[in-house]
Amino acid sequence: MTSTLAEQDHQQRIGVLLGIALASVMLWQTSFGSILLYPFTILATWFHEMGHGIAAMLSGSRFERLLIYPDGSGVALSLRPYGASRLTEALIAASGPLGPAIAGSLLIVASRTARHTRMALTILGAALILSTIIWVSSLTGWLVLPALGIAILVLARRGTAPQQRFGIQLLGVQACISV
Repeated sequence: MTSTLAEQDHQQRIGVLLGIALASVMLWQTSFGSILLYPFTILATWFHEMGHGIAAMLSGSRFERLLIYPDGSGVALSLRPYGASRLTEALIAASGPLGPAIAGSLLIVASRTARHTRMALTILGAALILSTIIWVSSLTGWLVLPALGIAILVLARRGTAPQQRFGIQLLGVQACISV
């Protein structure tokens, strides 16, 4: 009986994720949807640019700053050591497009338990605020990212388990489909 309930819950979660993805893709095709989903556009840009920045730091480069523009585009600026290899350059370049997919997947996986959901929401909210303080150098980033971070932290702290699960799955799906 328990395994049947678990399988039904699993199927229901898959259905919710697919529904969110389909609704988002359809909404993004409308001007109202683009406005409604704008914070997710900025979040996806942040995941992308942080992918470049984290890869730069892991390769021994210095992540200087991150810019997010009002149209949803962005740039991560880093200083690489003289003579950095082509492989290093390629890894930093590839990490941007991989950033949203990896982050989104991790958020969705974290939704499997209430404890991991709260932990992932807390880490994401804090990361948005901290990265804004450390690296973000654009007005759009300063307006949107801390607001998202605070909203995510409030959800982690005050939301019910179903609200937290839906929130993290929504964030994960939005990150994944922005690729």
